[in-house]
Parts: sequence; structure tokens; C-alpha cells
Amino acid sequence: PIRCLMFDKRLKSLLEKHDLSVAKLAREVGVPKSTIQSWLAKSQPSVYHLDKVAAYFKMSIDELVFDRKPQSQAEELFKEIFVHTGTYK
Repeated sequence: PIRCLMFDKRLKSLLEKHDLSVAKLAREVGVPKSTIQSWLAKSQPSVYHLDKVAAYFKMSIDELVFDRKPQSQAEELFKEIFVHTGTYK
């Protein structure tokens, strides 16, 4: 499993924000309710399950795990160019 520090808090926040029960999310992503409960108790989900949860909430894994919007390809390219030339901090 991927190390997702604070994933438990992020998942809890999303459940509250979407007024979603553990049982409903479990049904939607195809896992037992106990699996969601274990994630909320700091167990680490697999990448496969992160992808399923992210898809349910219509976000990227990066957004799900780190609560940040993915950058556009152009932003990624500019960042890569500037990092390699030493002009990006």
C-alpha cells in the first residue's frame, strides 16, 4: 500500500462534506464496510482502492490523498523547465 499520511482525516472530511455514510461509500466502491472503517482508523488503502474512492468523489488520487488540485500539463511542463534551469523555487 501507498503511505497516505492523514488519509483517515481526509476521508472523514469527505464523508462529512458529502453527507455520506461509511456503508454507502463501501457499497459504491465495492468493499466491506469494515474496510472503510479500518481506513478511518489509520489503515492504509491500496492504490487500487484509492483509485476507486477518488473516482467516486470525481477527483484524482493526488487530490484525494493530499487535498490539492492537480496541475495542468502546461503548469507541470513550465515547472519542470524552471526547476532544471534553476529559476523555479
